[in-house]
Amino acid sequence: MATTSRVCRCVVNTHLVRALATWREWPVALSDVPSIVCELTTGRTNRNYVLQCGREQYRLRLNATNADALGINREYERTILDALKPLACTPPILYFNRQSGFALLPYLEGRVWTAADMRDGRQVERLLELLARIQSQQVRVPVRDYYQYLENYLQQLKRAGHPLTLAEGAALEKFRSEWQRALPSWEPTLSHHDLIPDNILETDAGLVILDWEYAALGHPQIDQRCVELVAAGWSASDQRLCDGDLVDQLIFWLTVLWEKVNQLSS
Repeated sequence: MATTSRVCRCVVNTHLVRALATWREWPVALSDVPSIVCELTTGRTNRNYVLQCGREQYRLRLNATNADALGINREYERTILDALKPLACTPPILYFNRQSGFALLPYLEGRVWTAADMRDGRQVERLLELLARIQSQQVRVPVRDYYQYLENYLQQLKRAGHPLTLAEGAALEKFRSEWQRALPSWEPTLSHHDLIPDNILETDAGLVILDWEYAALGHPQIDQRCVELVAAGWSASDQRLCDGDLVDQLIFWLTVLWEKVNQLSS
């Protein structure tokens, strides 16, 4: 993560205390419990802290407690990160503790991208070259079934008593029917599914892409389209996307339903 836009607001909670209590198990040279430098303020899924461990700093990621509801599979995430290690474009997970629900990663110095980077032709060219290398990697994870992925969100909203309106439901079902008919027209490739400026880090060694928890084998154009939307100043929940092609509509519904499901736990 970058050194900019940091706020030190370390609120002690049981999840954090439980994670820090396992420090003797970490593959890091430590003689005492690590100290908390600050909490990172970017990201809406997990809580992240910068830790001082001797002379080195690391990032402690407290995994979201509603990860299953959001469609996150941590084992797939680790498989994808392992497959991308040769490209040196992702932060490796140094330690993963399923029981305590956290991961330890290196703390990376650098500058977080902004929307201006995605409007810069030279920057976008660099990013697209990296995406092409990423998409060429062979990863043994399931192909994302977007129909069922959205269905999972829908069922959670219904169970929580927050179903879509009749108009929203009809529009979504129309999209899903059209999507199913279009399935034979594209081949899945490794896709990040959350390629926003906050998840791109400019380091001395090159570009690093963060937060791969939503990654899967998916539509080959979804990441590139997300870059185009940011460059155009559109949000992923912009209603105008419903008038676009199926990839635009997919981005819209993934974003809108994610927002609704995430609000259930807030």
